[in-house]
Amino acid sequence: MKNESAISLVEIRELGTALPPPIAKRVIGGIQFEVYRAKSLFRDEWESDALRKLVVASRTSYQRWGDFRPLDRDDGKAVVYLVRLDYPHRKKLDGAMIEEWVSYRFVPASGDPPDVEELSLFVCNGKPVMEAAKEILFGSRSDYRDFIVNSSRLCGIRPFFRDRGFEKYSDLLPSKHADVALGFAVINESFLDECSRKGFPFRYLFGIIRDELIVKALSVRRNDAIFPPAFTPAHVILGVPEASIRLDRQALSSYVYRFPLYFLNNEELYASVRKLHLSVDDIGLFIKSDDGKLRDILDREVGDNPALRLKITSLPDRSKSIRQMIRAADH
Repeated sequence: MKNESAISLVEIRELGTALPPPIAKRVIGGIQFEVYRAKSLFRDEWESDALRKLVVASRTSYQRWGDFRPLDRDDGKAVVYLVRLDYPHRKKLDGAMIEEWVSYRFVPASGDPPDVEELSLFVCNGKPVMEAAKEILFGSRSDYRDFIVNSSRLCGIRPFFRDRGFEKYSDLLPSKHADVALGFAVINESFLDECSRKGFPFRYLFGIIRDELIVKALSVRRNDAIFPPAFTPAHVILGVPEASIRLDRQALSSYVYRFPLYFLNNEELYASVRKLHLSVDDIGLFIKSDDGKLRDILDREVGDNPALRLKITSLPDRSKSIRQMIRAADH
């Protein structure tokens, strides 16, 4: 069976010419942004097959952590966005346009199936984090799911020349995305605008994200000032000690063990591997083993990744920060 996520640059260019009109278009800091809604909330169907394929191609960036599925259960009710960034080559190549893509999704806790799959990975004082949120934030009201949405799967397609004729100059392409922060910002802007227009009742935006990603990739920098998107640590919103919120390593059929470099403390993981006289290359086999003794070693010696945290952010806080990011970039 062909790996659907294995897609060539030729195919990506072709898909980029077969898209429906973008839902938003704007220029910020010399970059043109075209926002596409690849899939709408609570609808199984994708807006177009080309958009779905570009989302799948974008999510290949997760493969460095392990065998992530490009599409999962939560995509069934999520709204999935793509933004295309276009800008001229900024050094030597007159007329060369560079294209790249950023994608992000928002998964409501309501709908069918209920809750959000990846949020079951966290517990708060031993309870599932959604149960804790229900009690603390909503007074155990039965419709609490209506007010929660999870954000996830930030990914993208690296810069490439829109015109194949410039491919011989590929070594002159940017090594990284030109501006993931603004791609992220305009996607959030579109989602928040849709929530307002359609009257979605979401109050809290959950998300699992690495702290360094917020600082290094998602913040706008202007004149020595930093404008990050709002991501509030979950323990702050829930009013509990930080140590109260932990990974549940048995959740989702021990999902955490399938992606140890993402979820676990890397230094402690490498130390355990060395003590067992295994090489770094053996980590995958080491983790995937069903040998309970190996899992016991991990649970005893390897903590959670301290940089990967659950966030719970109010929608007004996220909206305010997104406006600040775009305003700073526009000046």
